[in-house]
Amino acid sequence: MDLKCIGKRIREKRDQQGLTREEVSEMAGISANYLGTIERGEKIPRLEVIIKIANSLKVTSDDLLQDVLDEECRIKMSNYYKEAEKLDNSSKQRLYNIIEAYLKS
Repeated sequence: MDLKCIGKRIREKRDQQGLTREEVSEMAGISANYLGTIERGEKIPRLEVIIKIANSLKVTSDDLLQDVLDEECRIKMSNYYKEAEKLDNSSKQRLYNIIEAYLKS
């Protein structure tokens, strides 16, 4: 299990939101240096810290832990479903057809 993925995922979510390390660390109540060590995979945060970071980023802990959880595939599929729900009906149908064709092959 590669726990460095947690830090990578945190940084990815932070970057997507255009937040600095300092902004997230302040919201989470941790130091920017500590957040940096987490993002680089040098330290593995306690669950309490993961929850604080997730709340600061307004994401679920599953979003941050999906690469290290045994149910990673289920979580990713759930995320794909959420994204697919945002599509218009025509795009949803095309996606359904692609998935159906793939599963039948």
